[in-house]
Amino acid sequence: MNWTEILDYNPIDGSLKWKMRSPSYYPDPATAKTFNSRWGGKRTGAKSKQGYLEIGVHGEVWLGHRIVWEMFNGPIKAGMHIDHLNGIRHDNRIENLRLASPIQNAINRKIQRNNRSGFKGISPNKKKWAAQIGVNGSTVHIGTFDTKELAHEAYCKAAHLYYGEFASSGGTR
Repeated sequence: MNWTEILDYNPIDGSLKWKMRSPSYYPDPATAKTFNSRWGGKRTGAKSKQGYLEIGVHGEVWLGHRIVWEMFNGPIKAGMHIDHLNGIRHDNRIENLRLASPIQNAINRKIQRNNRSGFKGISPNKKKWAAQIGVNGSTVHIGTFDTKELAHEAYCKAAHLYYGEFASSGGTR
């Protein structure tokens, strides 16, 4: 779909607005007038339960970040994801988006809600803190540390080593 025909992109906040449509876009001029008076020039989309911007176009629901990516880069190759660098799912500024494999996209996810340490990859281990990281389907033990902050520092170094630009500390709670 040629998104630039129907949507305008705001580079400051990554939002999308409906363009005014010519009567030739619709089967009759009255439909065009109704759409333009109700929606033309207005911001589009609604935030999903997962935090993504969703937009209904021609009876289908599209994700805003995928639309923005396609506006700038063309169609997304099958099986590829669009990753939000800062982890904020509704931040659709083009500089915050990158093409990623499903594994790369999962690597950049935020900290799990049930995490007890407050740090990604860190868990209590007796009276110390263990750091571990998933690599190619296996768990790699990084080490055991006196504080969760030291364990987190080691995790971040390992994440950078194994994941490169997709490394994420996951933030803290």
